[in-house]
Amino acid sequence: FLFVFFIGIVIGALICSVFWWQLTKKAVKVSYDRGYADGFRNGHSDGLTEGTSIGYEDGREAGLAEGLEIQANAAVEEDQE
Repeated sequence: FLFVFFIGIVIGALICSVFWWQLTKKAVKVSYDRGYADGFRNGHSDGLTEGTSIGYEDGREAGLAEGLEIQANAAVEEDQE
């Protein structure tokens, strides 16, 4: 009887440990997915902000160069008249 009782306890412990392992595995997966989603969202937002800043700087430099070129051309035409 004690042997059967001991086997029952061992099998019960194995079932509980497998069940617990599955629960913790799922909890870790949910936690990872949540962290990944937050990181992706923040990274995407930071990337868009960075892209906007870079685009603004590039556009500003191009506009400034074009404006200076137009001003220089106007000064040359004024000198020729």
